[in-house]
Amino acid sequence: MTDATSETERVTRAMNELAQLIRAAPSEVITTIACGDSYESEEGCRKSLAALREVIAELECRLERQPGNHWHPREPIELTSCGVDGQGVEATAIATALLMISDLEADQYGYMDYRWNFTPGRAFLESLPERFRSPLMAGFDIMRDRWSEDD
Repeated sequence: MTDATSETERVTRAMNELAQLIRAAPSEVITTIACGDSYESEEGCRKSLAALREVIAELECRLERQPGNHWHPREPIELTSCGVDGQGVEATAIATALLMISDLEADQYGYMDYRWNFTPGRAFLESLPERFRSPLMAGFDIMRDRWSEDD
């Protein structure tokens, strides 16, 4: 097995574990994420919820496969993943997992370095319950390896 094959398998395994985590999230958490933009209207919240449910149920938890999602559901997912508006630990972790799958699939890391270094931050991520911490840290390990390659 080549290094490229093992790296591809590592990324695929991480994405699958993140998707399992997302699919196991209670409906209330998915609703909390979809309504994570405090400036959004009730109608906007409904649009984001429908789009987020589609990503989870039909698109293998891959935001990149949903055209036109820059606002619904991506904006509330991004806001929730920062963990600053009191949406809770589980919503923050699940939102981060959604963005992480997207970044791993595209091999582009968006703001994941910001999420690691600032908000919600490394200390928060490392303190998560194991069921969240393990898949998220596997994804961050891949990303951090790639960040160091770029230096």
